[in-house]
Amino acid sequence: MNVNRDVREQLILSRWLLAKPDWQGSAVPESVRVQHDLIVAYGATELAVAAICVELDCLPDKKDPCLPDYFNSLARAVHLAASEPGADYIAELHTVRSASQLRFRPPDPGRWTRPKEEALEYITRWCQQCLGLSLMDLDPAPT
Repeated sequence: MNVNRDVREQLILSRWLLAKPDWQGSAVPESVRVQHDLIVAYGATELAVAAICVELDCLPDKKDPCLPDYFNSLARAVHLAASEPGADYIAELHTVRSASQLRFRPPDPGRWTRPKEEALEYITRWCQQCLGLSLMDLDPAPT
């Protein structure tokens, strides 16, 4: 599928944010790294799912949608099953990110050891499933 240039760029940015190594050689406490990675994973996932929704013309009918809203619109548009592995991930990611930012509850480092990698796996799956394209093969469109 040939996708809109802006959508392509948003998907590439999302991939870059999730694949970018952080903290190499630094002595950042694990709790800070986990919280940072969780926030990056959430933002990059929201960016990618929103871009897929734009391409499929299935944006949520809300003034200020968030990640679960985008994912629910996408799921309805492409008939994803409620048991889709990503659905649980989105709900959990949203809950933990909200608790972390709004209630100052740190994420469980045992569960969230690799949120960016998990998010990248799901986004890669959704790009293939919904748009028929490989996220890892996307190159920036020539200007």
